[in-house]
Amino acid sequence: MDTNHTPEVGDRVRRASWVPSMDAVDVTAIGRYRFLGVDSDGEFPYDIDDNWVKVIKPTPLPEQWLNVYPGNIGWPAYGHGFTAEECAGDHRIAVLHIWTDADGVDHAEIERVER
Repeated sequence: MDTNHTPEVGDRVRRASWVPSMDAVDVTAIGRYRFLGVDSDGEFPYDIDDNWVKVIKPTPLPEQWLNVYPGNIGWPAYGHGFTAEECAGDHRIAVLHIWTDADGVDHAEIERVER
């Protein structure tokens, strides 16, 4: 992990020493010795030094629905929930829905199917 990143406008950065639950900061403006950064608490000035790490957003997961059957997950994955429903076999027990939100956070939901 490179802890010598110099923040630039548009970057998402965090201190290497921050615990994982702390928000990363979106850089909105750069000055000579400080930059402005926005996190969930608002916009604040931060010192420009050599303790910043650039946060790279992961490639988003494609939104997919998968039918689940006793003993295995059915293939293929479907791009729409209604398609997974149309293609489901009689012994389906659940639908697995995966996606990545606008903040780059991955999600998975399991919907139990009662038949």
